[in-house]
Amino acid sequence: MHVLAYIGPALRALVPITIMGIVVSLASGLATLAFIIPGLYVYAMFAVMEPATVIERAGFRGMARSAQLTREYRWAVLGAFILGFLCYAIPLFAGFFAAELAMAQSHLTLAIVLFTILSSIGTGFLSILTALIYARLREIKEGVGIDEIAAVFD
Repeated sequence: MHVLAYIGPALRALVPITIMGIVVSLASGLATLAFIIPGLYVYAMFAVMEPATVIERAGFRGMARSAQLTREYRWAVLGAFILGFLCYAIPLFAGFFAAELAMAQSHLTLAIVLFTILSSIGTGFLSILTALIYARLREIKEGVGIDEIAAVFD
């Protein structure tokens, strides 16, 4: 398979995802100002916006598609992301702690490398979690299997 088959859909989705990401962040932030729970609920509603936008080529409809997919499953999605963020925090804090130790020893380059590696592990984990939640929601709601989802890249 040609590598551009993967990069092309991502590049086409970059602008819509960036703009919708700003909108979702603002909406979640404003909802959080009311109380924490509404902000988390809004976050869960749009949790699969990125894979919906890229895989389904939804463009600016990615937010609506995410809301549709997460309907009736938002609390479960939120629970999965809370656990995911806890798993993300472990390598992030380890990276921060390791970087601080390296900085104390005047090893700036080592600090940057350690923090980058460990925070990347956490970020990668959250990306995988998002993709798996998207795939599971498609399977539950539409009977679409992972092979059918992956076919978009053929």
